[in-house]
Amino acid sequence: MWPVLLARHSAVPGGDPGDNFAALWNVWWFVEGTQVTGWPYWTPLLFAPVGTQLALHTHATTHSLLAWVWTPFTSLPAAHNLTLTLGLALNGLLAYVLALRCTGRVVAAAAAGILFAACAAVQLRALGHINLVHAWVLPLFALALMHFAAGPGAVRAMLLGAAGAIVVYTDYYYAVYAGLLALLWTLTLLLSVNVERLPTPTGQRFAPGLSAGTTGVILLVLIVLDLVAIAIIAMTGGTSLDLGFARVSLRGLRNPLTLFWFLTAAWILWRYRWRISVGWRNGRLTLRDATPALIAAATFLFLASPLVVALARVIAAGDYTTQTVLWRSSPPGGDLLTLVLGHPRHVLTGEWTRSLYSTLGIDVMEQALWVGLVPLLILASTAREWRSSPGVRIWMVVAAVFGVMALGPFLRVGGWDTALPLPDAILRYVPVFSNARIPGRAVIMVQLAVAILMAYALARRSILPAILLAFLVVAEALPSRLPLSPLPSADAVDDELRTSSTAGAVAELPLGLRDGFVDDGGFDHRALVHQMTHGRALSGGFVARLAPGVRQAYADTAVLSVMVRVSTPSETDYRLPNGAADQASASGIAFLVVNRDTFVNARLPRAELERAGFRFVRASGPRELYASGGRGGQAP
Repeated sequence: MWPVLLARHSAVPGGDPGDNFAALWNVWWFVEGTQVTGWPYWTPLLFAPVGTQLALHTHATTHSLLAWVWTPFTSLPAAHNLTLTLGLALNGLLAYVLALRCTGRVVAAAAAGILFAACAAVQLRALGHINLVHAWVLPLFALALMHFAAGPGAVRAMLLGAAGAIVVYTDYYYAVYAGLLALLWTLTLLLSVNVERLPTPTGQRFAPGLSAGTTGVILLVLIVLDLVAIAIIAMTGGTSLDLGFARVSLRGLRNPLTLFWFLTAAWILWRYRWRISVGWRNGRLTLRDATPALIAAATFLFLASPLVVALARVIAAGDYTTQTVLWRSSPPGGDLLTLVLGHPRHVLTGEWTRSLYSTLGIDVMEQALWVGLVPLLILASTAREWRSSPGVRIWMVVAAVFGVMALGPFLRVGGWDTALPLPDAILRYVPVFSNARIPGRAVIMVQLAVAILMAYALARRSILPAILLAFLVVAEALPSRLPLSPLPSADAVDDELRTSSTAGAVAELPLGLRDGFVDDGGFDHRALVHQMTHGRALSGGFVARLAPGVRQAYADTAVLSVMVRVSTPSETDYRLPNGAADQASASGIAFLVVNRDTFVNARLPRAELERAGFRFVRASGPRELYASGGRGGQAP
């Protein structure tokens, strides 16, 4: 963070303007902008003149409130950067405390804390996904859960509920992960699972005229036929077979590959049969046993009620939106090969690793599953020792469940989609869970589990070997410094917008409607930073989930629809209609800003804007300000 802290007021982490500027805007809105409405989860300052909900947005309330503490002493960008630094430090500190609670060994816990703080899953998020940087809420919740499980009581229940509320205010994904962690923890403590191998079926009949042996032969024949089809497609690039009575089209590998995995799974289940029995460890639960959990739930609902109420309002208004799940084209999961490709932001090898990701077509931000080779080797080489430690079972379950989740709906290896269906292929259709739509982000829970399991393994070592192994963990995890993204400076255009007596919003071109699913037009994130100076409502914008009604309102408003159209990079028809300025003024848009350093420069020369009725006010660098009415400032 050192380069960012040196820049203080003039830059934030990241590369090109994007999510990093949106994260800074979130802080601005929660610290200063709420004076407009007094309610943080709805804003009239984006997507004017409609406004938008922020309950489903990556609002990062936790980050914003921590930044608010710094604002009396420094600028908003500096407060944002200091809070980011604090979040990175808390990641290591809380993971250390959790590992220390589990093992009681300082060196082992310190290695776990450093591994979690420097992990790729967090360091990559520092480039823009600030809400996900605050991963410390996950070990905090695990600590509260462990404390509660050790002796359920009213006070511990309230602490657990409070920890859950902090997670919910931090990030939606982390809320889903914490809920699943609580479920896994509960099931592991309450239930015992016994797995028993059964004899291979031989003479058993599965159906009239169909024996177990015949079933196995049929499955093998189908597998061979499917492999032949795969080979034909691979060699010919796709063909069709005329069987006389039918014509079979063989065009793509994906469906035959998926069929191969299903047939193979069916054969394995036939060939290797298991009996799984589940029972209570200490008898069935009673209502009295559940009382502490009810107290925890009540505490959580009370503390999280502002966000819960905001979500209820969104649902009641019909503005709740989630991804459209398609069997083949929803977001992919992490790539299995990245487990061995290296830390994408390592101080020595990070650049090489990112180059390899690019060559293989792997998304470094959303598909990286790197948790460290050294920790995995430590766990593999000492498995018989640490697996006997108390408390290990739950973290093994967490690593396994979240590891499979992170792989997504279909297994990918080295950028290649194997078409092997995984549990997420079904889970992504489940409400609530489906809105945590990027599977690879679950790797943060795998990283936490690996860190704790490694601490258990190191706790079994004597002090000198433990220190040596911890040093190797630190060397492998050491990340490079964060790159800087300079903030656009306030200029004369911002001053004119701030001081003008003409009421109304500003449309800054290129203009777009962007959320986590769709980008209509071409939103310029620099407009968010300029808004922090002039304070006017902004047409267009970015939120994680944009209500369908907002898109429809823009489509139904002629001038807004035109502005989105001319801001679409692939658009070829970008002539403004006559009277566009009057239409903008009638829609509450008093000013138009054109960024001449973008592609809209060639599309909207001053003559075209003036023909449409916009009046030039002033320019400042590459930004030109126009008024849609007759009183919007004085031209120089």
